[in-house]
Amino acid sequence: MHFQSLPGQTVWSPEISWGTATSDDLVHWRQTDASLVPGPFEVGCWSGCVVTNDQGQECAFYTRVRTNALDRAQIAVARRAEHRLAWMSSEVDVVVDGPPDECVIAFRDPFVWRYGQGWLMIAGAGLAHGEGAVLAYRSTNLLA
Repeated sequence: MHFQSLPGQTVWSPEISWGTATSDDLVHWRQTDASLVPGPFEVGCWSGCVVTNDQGQECAFYTRVRTNALDRAQIAVARRAEHRLAWMSSEVDVVVDGPPDECVIAFRDPFVWRYGQGWLMIAGAGLAHGEGAVLAYRSTNLLA
């Protein structure tokens, strides 16, 4: 299980990581080290989801928060590091480079799922006049 985590902090800040807990029976859980931590190219690794691609590789799609752009985030993908619970992402692993329009003032929380022969992704958005929206994206290969 993955969850938003601020190791060593009791007050919210944007430097969020993905904490991880494992369980053999879904009743008793053991917290492990953070599995996705911000790289030098991002401030925080916010919420997202995990899917398994056509090659059997797990992919974590997440809200990548950049310096001075907390609401206009990117959607990035991280892949599981070999034989570990940790995820690895690089500066170029961006699948959506922010919201498509200036009237979108908040953009985050991707959710990806298989649909037919391709993939769909939705992301939450906040509009300048105060309403919420959902943005939808389609991909054949989970890369673009």
